[in-house]
Amino acid sequence: MRKLAWFSVFFAVAALLAVYLLPSQWWMAAAVLALVPMFASLSCSGKLRTRILLASVGLVLGFVWCHCYQTIFVLPAERTFGEGVSFSGIVQDTPTETEYGVSVTLSVDSEAGANFLAKVYLDAEYQSLSPGDRIAATGTIKTANIVRNETVYYNAAKGIYAIISSVKEITITEKDSTPLYLLPAVCASAIQQKLQSLFTGDALGIVQALMTGDQDLLSDSLYTALQRAGVAHIVSVSGLHVMLFVQILLSFPGSQRRKRILVLPVLVFFALLTGCKPAIVRAVLMESLLLLAPIFGRENDAPTSLSFALLVLLLQNPYAIAGIGLQLSFLSVLGIELAQPRLHRALESRLEPIRHKRRLFRLLYGVIDLFSTSCGALLLSTPLCACYFGSVSLVGVFTNLLVLPVLGLLFGQSLLCVLCSFFWWPAAELLAIPCKYISLYISGVTRAVSSFNFAALSIDVTVYALWLVFCYALMVLAVRWRPLRKHPALPVCTGVISLLCAIVIHIQTTLSAPVTIAAIDVGQGQCIAAFSEDKAIAIDCGGNEDNPGDTLADYLQGLNRSSLNALILTHYDSDHTNGVEELLSRIAVETLYLPEFDEPQQQSICALAEEYQCEIVFVTEDETASFGCGTLSLFAPVEQEDADSNNAGISLLLSYGTLDFLVTGDMDIATETALVEREQLSDIEYLMVGHHGSKYATGDALLSALTPEVAVISVGYNTYGHPTEETLARLAAWNCTVYRTDEDGTVLLRLGESE
Repeated sequence: MRKLAWFSVFFAVAALLAVYLLPSQWWMAAAVLALVPMFASLSCSGKLRTRILLASVGLVLGFVWCHCYQTIFVLPAERTFGEGVSFSGIVQDTPTETEYGVSVTLSVDSEAGANFLAKVYLDAEYQSLSPGDRIAATGTIKTANIVRNETVYYNAAKGIYAIISSVKEITITEKDSTPLYLLPAVCASAIQQKLQSLFTGDALGIVQALMTGDQDLLSDSLYTALQRAGVAHIVSVSGLHVMLFVQILLSFPGSQRRKRILVLPVLVFFALLTGCKPAIVRAVLMESLLLLAPIFGRENDAPTSLSFALLVLLLQNPYAIAGIGLQLSFLSVLGIELAQPRLHRALESRLEPIRHKRRLFRLLYGVIDLFSTSCGALLLSTPLCACYFGSVSLVGVFTNLLVLPVLGLLFGQSLLCVLCSFFWWPAAELLAIPCKYISLYISGVTRAVSSFNFAALSIDVTVYALWLVFCYALMVLAVRWRPLRKHPALPVCTGVISLLCAIVIHIQTTLSAPVTIAAIDVGQGQCIAAFSEDKAIAIDCGGNEDNPGDTLADYLQGLNRSSLNALILTHYDSDHTNGVEELLSRIAVETLYLPEFDEPQQQSICALAEEYQCEIVFVTEDETASFGCGTLSLFAPVEQEDADSNNAGISLLLSYGTLDFLVTGDMDIATETALVEREQLSDIEYLMVGHHGSKYATGDALLSALTPEVAVISVGYNTYGHPTEETLARLAAWNCTVYRTDEDGTVLLRLGESE
């Protein structure tokens, strides 16, 4: 390994340890401790001595730089934390829409003299802000590293160390002229405006992500499909886009030497235009070294280029090591360097018999090149994706083969379209036509492939996690053990057979009971799936985690279910319904059961039901129907004057023999009591705790009548204090065994399993 690479790796190790493991007050002590190997290397000689020395120096300087960076950039921001703090600063980007307004990145210069980047949350009326505008206001400044009571480094990896909310007394000063360093952000905003005039729907989301790195206009359904299909990287500006960009620029006529030199500033501007994300900076640095190597008569060395790019990024911000984009980007490139050449040679050797058939040979050669590169990129990035996103795409390589051949064409055509939009609008409109069709092809293929059952596996399922570990162990064995290297089909077949076994085991163990009920972890919300024989239903579909509709659809497809007999919505609160649209787009639902309550959300859900051809049934009186080998009872809303949506909802009882499971939605204590009395309910074994554990639900009257043995609380991060101490105390007093989705994940109940 080259000296620079060896040094950079251990510099990165120091950054990893500093960010993830060691408290900041220990960093200098760790630097001193890292000097020990340096002195120990004096007793060694040759390459070993050099490597130990470089490793020690890398660790020492890594810890020292982390300490210096913390002192210069992070601590000044922390000194401003508090409520009602006066601040002012320059807007760095265009506003991004949020659930309650907009957010912008601000370069803050506070009254305390601190200078740092912060994310500021404002009302929607400030959508017109532009880079270079100055904001002066007061607000609550807090750390950006704590989100929903969890430590995250998403913002710190981008150099943002504070979040400002509850902003008041706002004064906006519009810029007289744009600062030079903000020119790329202004250009990105102008490009986005042009694109939004040329494209709509999925085409707009894909093209805007390609050109500017902004994924905000990608629909949730499309981005989820991209993830399941294993091609989300095509809308994350990275090395692939830089390579395409360079190929386009170098295709123009002229001296290769001159073009290589002229491409460099264009690459830098492209990196600035797309927000200088770690993946793009890494790609630009590596591509620049590749372009410069022939000019200076040097050979390009991939490990050295990769390590140099990593070192530059960490010198700019050591917290970047915690960025998912950086980690995935570097691991993908490293995997390509390790595996792609070997796999390519092995597959290419099998084309020798048809080499004389030039067209067929070129076609298959291109397929092999794409296949081997995709496999290499996934080699090291797949375990990381499993850890971060909880799933592994099984169709990623296949989808890449279908999508990547047209991506370069789309990128080049979109680039030309954008340039024309600033000079001759009719030409831009004409060039936009093929871009739309290519984008529709990409989105159509992605949605089609991702719709297959088992397109992606959830690693939250233990047997799938074990399968993934087994596959990597098998891979290592195949590389190290010569007999397996000679027969690569053997480990491949073993991996496929073990996958099929894992799928069968998961389905059989999950659905082993006569009636299976799953309270799915969707954060602060409720989403329940129930299965019996060939029947499947869902009860509510909402939560504050990333799209509960996709979460439920993933769960169903992981059990080889692509349809539901019924979807029952207890009421219309968003934490019970905000995933319905995504669910209906992926899962066929026969019947939708709703309470009849006049509000806009009911109208929008009914419109969705008509769009996806679901039968709508308003539950105005009690209904009972068979459910596989069990029984489903739907209870009409309890009559109450001036009832709000929570108390005007429907409830239900799932029964198998003498075992019962009751769901009351978000009813309050008085409505629960009326329901129990009206339906003469008693002796319930399983209870879905009402209103996510609110103190205003699951009262003593309900518990005394039902005497449940097991209580399930569907809850996640919230500011309401759910589940409350009062509710937990009541459940404890009635000797209920309590399961919580925020602590136990998806809770599985099996009715009649031991019978």
